Amino acid sequence: MIETASIRRASPRRVVGTAALMAILSWAVVVSYPGNVSPFGVSVLDSRQLRNRALRARQDGRADAANLVHLSARLGWRDSQIQYWLLEEALQKQDYRSAVERIDAVLRRKPVQAARLFPILHALVMDAEGRDALLGRFRDAPPWRLAFLQDVTKLDGNAANGHEALLDGMIVGGIASARDEVLPYVRRLLVLGEYGHAKDLWSRAIRDRSTPDNLAGTLAEIDTSLSDDRISPFEWRARRVAGAELRAEAVGVRIIMDGSTFGTLAERTLVLKPGTYRISVGNSNRSAFRDGRIGWSLSCLPGRGKLPLRSMDGQFAIPTSSCPAQQISLNARRAVQSAPADIILSSVRIVPVAMSPMSPSK
Repeated sequence: MIETASIRRASPRRVVGTAALMAILSWAVVVSYPGNVSPFGVSVLDSRQLRNRALRARQDGRADAANLVHLSARLGWRDSQIQYWLLEEALQKQDYRSAVERIDAVLRRKPVQAARLFPILHALVMDAEGRDALLGRFRDAPPWRLAFLQDVTKLDGNAANGHEALLDGMIVGGIASARDEVLPYVRRLLVLGEYGHAKDLWSRAIRDRSTPDNLAGTLAEIDTSLSDDRISPFEWRARRVAGAELRAEAVGVRIIMDGSTFGTLAERTLVLKPGTYRISVGNSNRSAFRDGRIGWSLSCLPGRGKLPLRSMDGQFAIPTSSCPAQQISLNARRAVQSAPADIILSSVRIVPVAMSPMSPSK
């Protein structure tokens, strides 16, 4: 049973439904009470009269209070207090679809009520039936959906874990999810050190099919219009470096650098299993890699030091422990020959070269 005490004495509103639906409801009321007067002694077409009578009846504890509330609700969804009463009733009956419908009614009218209603939705997420009710409403993309999914950052423990089941339900049910709806939970998993789990959820949620065998393709998809907080760690993130430009072209990723360029051009998080790998690069300017003007670096996450990378063939090893995820970076470096460079990366792949795990040399 969802706790109902917190929803009392509230006052939000909402508009839901269509003119046709409201006409049907009005017609149903009219035919039920000839002369447009209900047995309660008020006009069934005057929502204000019904609402006031319901208020008084509820305050007085009269037996007809519930009927008056429902009758008032038939004439529209705008009355805040009516919706809260019906929400409380739905929760007591464990009618979670109706409860979510009432919450939606309130939030569409008054988003400021999220602070009061989101905790109820978080509780519903922990229940399979409540979660299904919420998924049903999510199909209509209510305007508060993004704010609710981002609210997971305020939760901990099981309350947050229920959101993964909700995201899974969206994925399985074909409910399109935006990056801003998934990233808060992905980042939570990263804080817990669950890199593989986070990568799997991100890939399924946004249909990300990038692999270490296609890093050039994903590098070409860098969206420089996105702010850092909207980019997944599992996507390439371009860094602003003076004297350098990255741009996607038909033949690959083009990197233009002047002689003064120094710093990280792009980086992303990988989740590679223990073993030995090699970075295989197809490029139009091998001399820039040979003389050190541009190169790769890898480090273990979280903050566990750099991995040795053999410059002759780009080989490196992921240790059997203490390296659950890795960060790969493409860097511009100061070299003896600091001439401008124009490079096209037609392919970037990470290729396994050994079946057994190895530890990096010290």
